[in-house]
Amino acid sequence: MRLSDVMLTGCDLSNVDGREGSLIRAEIHTCRLVGFALGGGMVRDVRVVDSALSLSSFAYAGLRNVIFERVNLREASFMNARLQGVEFVDCQLEGADFRGVKLSSCAIRGSNLDGILGVESLKGLAMPWPDVLASAAAMAAAVGINIEE
Repeated sequence: MRLSDVMLTGCDLSNVDGREGSLIRAEIHTCRLVGFALGGGMVRDVRVVDSALSLSSFAYAGLRNVIFERVNLREASFMNARLQGVEFVDCQLEGADFRGVKLSSCAIRGSNLDGILGVESLKGLAMPWPDVLASAAAMAAAVGINIEE
């Protein structure tokens, strides 16, 4: 799958297998992409808004200059992906897999890290202070700190 210079609105690309494909210079609005797979591929200069990408896979992919805004990314996989300039704004990230991810200039805003796999791989991530506080338990667990009652 290779898509570039596109705007997708209100479409359903659920379970599309685009492994090792590319998505470049795209806007995606109110789309359903449940189970969408772009593992090992390239995502660059993309903005995804008000969409569902739960159970999707970007494992081993390269993502650069990507914004996910109000996107359901529950149980999505970013395992061993390379993320540069990626932002997650007000996203649902429960169960998302970030194990082995490499980050550069990335941010999570309006979401916390509870239920995320691979919290220890998020070194270098930027987060607003209220989101850091809301994520304290997940971060403590990632480094092996036990919370006393």
